[in-house]
Amino acid sequence: MAQALTQPIPFPQTHPHLPGPQWQAQAHPQRWLGRPDIVLVVEDEPDNITLMQALLDRRPGCRLVVAHGRHAALHLAQPVQPALLVVDVDLPQCQGDELLRRLRRVPGCAGVPAIAMTADASFDAAGCGFVGAWPKPLHPARLAGDIDRYLGPANAPLTRR
Repeated sequence: MAQALTQPIPFPQTHPHLPGPQWQAQAHPQRWLGRPDIVLVVEDEPDNITLMQALLDRRPGCRLVVAHGRHAALHLAQPVQPALLVVDVDLPQCQGDELLRRLRRVPGCAGVPAIAMTADASFDAAGCGFVGAWPKPLHPARLAGDIDRYLGPANAPLTRR
């Protein structure tokens, strides 16, 4: 007869591919529950959205959710619980840094890593609360590397090494 499991299964509090302790307890909760990691992209340029979709289509366990502006982003953030935020800095309705401040107040988004997309080489991403910035035009290799950095490599097991 099989014995019942009486001890809780320990889940790691950090992921080896995340940049530090500030991301503890944010390490892929969706994947632990069998749900995809969601990347919420706030962008109004169709070509950039197409590029992001093509990159994420190659990553099992990831899904792209697109918000075309401030209102959509704020409306979608809590229900989708993104694992990564990507925000265009120069949106028609508002600036990306202001939108990020608002997104940080949405339950579940305070500690989510956020990447800025910008054509402005002088934009201070870190000073505005972003973990990094993608210069426009976007470069697929850089995007893929940063996605790996914040979500873990595609197909990586979520265990401690």
